[in-house]
Amino acid sequence: MGSRNPATWARREREQALKERRDRKREKKSAAAAAKVAAAEGGATPDAGEPEMGSADANGDGAP
Repeated sequence: MGSRNPATWARREREQALKERRDRKREKKSAAAAAKVAAAEGGATPDAGEPEMGSADANGDGAP
């Protein structure tokens, strides 16, 4: 049966937190690289905070 040493649990939690940080950083880097490739190809997507040009606005008329 395994040990219940608190130091072992703390070490495991630190390692898990480090792994999660590395995973988030890797995802962020791959997203940035994908955005860079898309921008280079001319298919840049608009930012989430900016409305897309030519789309229907709040009143639904779709005029630019």
